[in-house]
Amino acid sequence: MTTTPATHRAVWVESLALPTDLRTNDSVISWSQAATNGPFRLRGRGSEWTDADLAGTETLLDDFIDLASADPEQMADFMARYGIVELCGEHGRPDLHEVGYYCPLLDVDDGQRIGVRVRTVRRAARAFTDLRLWGQAVRAQEKPPEGSGHDTQLLLPGIFSKGPDGRRYLHGKPLTDRELVAYYLTRLNRETGVRPLVTWDERLTVNHAAGGLLGVLAILLTRDITAPGVQSFKCSVCGAFVDRGKGSRPPQPDEAVYCAQPSCKREQKRRNQAAWRARKRAEGKT
Repeated sequence: MTTTPATHRAVWVESLALPTDLRTNDSVISWSQAATNGPFRLRGRGSEWTDADLAGTETLLDDFIDLASADPEQMADFMARYGIVELCGEHGRPDLHEVGYYCPLLDVDDGQRIGVRVRTVRRAARAFTDLRLWGQAVRAQEKPPEGSGHDTQLLLPGIFSKGPDGRRYLHGKPLTDRELVAYYLTRLNRETGVRPLVTWDERLTVNHAAGGLLGVLAILLTRDITAPGVQSFKCSVCGAFVDRGKGSRPPQPDEAVYCAQPSCKREQKRRNQAAWRARKRAEGKT
């Protein structure tokens, strides 16, 4: 199984809000309060969070994208597992979409509860899907899917005009797909509270820290689009993902993949020896 390497790198998170007493109806998911955890580093491999008893990022981006067609109960399950989807009550956009201003979430039951609208969660998930497919096509130098950018524009309204040729223009200048994808990724990271983070362990490194769940998703989406050339495949023993370098061919359907864990290496050696003995027996029969 091929997957992006983006979800196998750590994400620094300032805080995550896990809702309690979740309720749903056809139009709203609401909660009475939220427990905030952080700061911590969310590991990319495995299924554990550092310093928090929460699920890992292995399928987080895909799980969020699946909300585009989910029912309210499935959305509530997602937020109970990963955290609140921070979409404002008035506009249905990331709650930091106004520079220097927090746009509050939805008031429910005369302010007794807090919530998000089902339709805005679906719209956000569709926007992530749209931007992901658009960016991946541009990266691969392929023609983007028809209508690329439409759902993204609904979540992150732009300042473009459309020319008679169908292209988007900014101040009279036609924009390429690369420029448009870069613009929307910039907006998405800013409006979800992603900030630069400098760490200095063995070397000085500039990373990015998420201010909440949508920020984590923005980081994962950006990495998904901007990390070409590396492929990851599941270890045939433990199921962990193994990164292979640029240009690596995918394994054949009957070809095993092994990670660097000692137990998996021992199993690889055992299987290789068993296959060698089987070949010798077959040669002896012939």
